[in-house]
Amino acid sequence: MKNWISKALGFATKVAAPLMPYLTKILVSVIVGLVLVLGLQTWRIGQLQQKIGAQGAEIDECVKANESNMTTIQELRDAAAANELQYDQAIERARLAADRANDLQTQIDQIAEDDINAIESTDDACGLAPMPDAVRLRLN
Repeated sequence: MKNWISKALGFATKVAAPLMPYLTKILVSVIVGLVLVLGLQTWRIGQLQQKIGAQGAEIDECVKANESNMTTIQELRDAAAANELQYDQAIERARLAADRANDLQTQIDQIAEDDINAIESTDDACGLAPMPDAVRLRLN
């Protein structure tokens, strides 16, 4: 068995020896190519990392702007709710004022009617002529 292995190695050495300079050049070319590809890929990775870093900074700015916008939206919602409450309160005050004005007008009308009746009853008791229409209209 040793004899067979020795013969095979001897044959490979005789055949490979003349090809060795070419095989060395091919091997060196492959190694240089791999180094270049590795360098190119390393450069591309660096470029992508820079791009990712820049995009991360943009995302951070967007997150901050979004937080600011959310705060502004909440402030606007709070202001709208406060305005709606003030609006509702103003409407209620206006309604109460209108009711009060109507009540006062009713009281004034009743007092005027009582005064006219009192004057007419006094005129009748004293035997005077009824109040002229112009005076009566003026009192109304």
